[in-house]
Amino acid sequence: MAALSPSKLKIVRTIVETAPDSAIRSLEMALSAEGGSGALSAVRELVETEAADRFVRNAVFAPVKALFGASNSKLYFPPRALALMWRGLKSTAPELIREAAAHCGPWDAELESPSVLNELCAIAAKGLRERTQTDFTAAAELCDAYPNGGGATALGNCLDLSPMTRGALARLSEWVSRMTMERTVSVRLAYRDTLEVAPDAGPRFFEMLAAPLPEPWLILRVISAVMDRPHESYLSESELGTFGERTLDDIEQCTNFVRKFQADDGVEAGRKAGQMVQRALLQVFEFEGAIETTRVGPWGGRLGRLRESLAQCVERILSSAGDAVNAALPVETSRLRGGANRGAPKMSDDPDARLVKRAEALLAFSDEVRSAAANGGFSGARNRMIEKANQRLDHYIDYLIAVMRDNEVDDRERARKYLEIAANFIAYTRDEKTAQIVRRRLAAA
Repeated sequence: MAALSPSKLKIVRTIVETAPDSAIRSLEMALSAEGGSGALSAVRELVETEAADRFVRNAVFAPVKALFGASNSKLYFPPRALALMWRGLKSTAPELIREAAAHCGPWDAELESPSVLNELCAIAAKGLRERTQTDFTAAAELCDAYPNGGGATALGNCLDLSPMTRGALARLSEWVSRMTMERTVSVRLAYRDTLEVAPDAGPRFFEMLAAPLPEPWLILRVISAVMDRPHESYLSESELGTFGERTLDDIEQCTNFVRKFQADDGVEAGRKAGQMVQRALLQVFEFEGAIETTRVGPWGGRLGRLRESLAQCVERILSSAGDAVNAALPVETSRLRGGANRGAPKMSDDPDARLVKRAEALLAFSDEVRSAAANGGFSGARNRMIEKANQRLDHYIDYLIAVMRDNEVDDRERARKYLEIAANFIAYTRDEKTAQIVRRRLAAA
């Protein structure tokens, strides 16, 4: 393959420089085996150079990186501004950049990060404020124009907290996993040092810690450690009250999502609704563990209403799941076997795809909320639905297998379709192993 022309290489370089980190990682892996002097080898060199450069950049800006394009924080900034700040640093402090690169190998996480990283963050903060260098000016203007973001001033203030936040991020996984006495002390010291930088820096500090968390409500554990499990009336009136409000808002959004769930939307919609139930309950338990609430308090009352509303939504969905299974696998009165009136599978028509889809979506929802049922207050409703559904499925499967084995069925292919549906259902009400047993019995019938 011919080498790329300078003009095409310039285009590729521009694309690579503006691509998100995830795209660079994917490209690097895809091109890792490319060698020689072909066009792809030139692209590979560009990607490898960019990946190495971003590794250093992300290490330098680690305290604020998660804020660029973040959805977990009220402070967020345009991703392009990060690249512009880095370009500004390479222009104004190239020697410090090289020193930072030399320190960006794997070092012991328990040791303090190289001071040059924080020094570069301080230079970036100054550049944003002074706006005398082209790239810093462009980054500042981009931040100021970003809808509902924090603006260049907020970004500079966050960069000022880099020394404290960098060390806190290194211990964040410990803090949110289990808060021991020693860890509580370390959290409070970090918070104290933050307030020494600026008296109003507390909310920014917690925003910077919450942004990279996959479950942002876990920041309540850190806040609780700093404030010694505060009462809701105190926390709700403080500058950190927004974190509690945000958690309650997310619980409400999850509840509304579950309330609007429609079984006709299919299995993925059922699973998504079940996941929203789990997400809401995780936040409820986290909230109750981190903050002292009362039924009549500013947050406790709302939390109780949301929890009750969520349980009602779940019970309503579960109550409809059994009826959906019956509708998808219809039966009729029969005296064909044993001389007694029994509910025999009704197979005058092919399975109704819409009814099957509805039932499977509801059963997927039920399966998804299994682990949350006991603590969510709807285990009884779920257990009753599962018991009745399994009784229906067991009888349905045994009956169909028997009539197929004895050649007492008019349309074997249609019977197979209904049995496959029943096997799919029982994978939700019991497990996949049981479903496989049904399929093996079907194959032998």
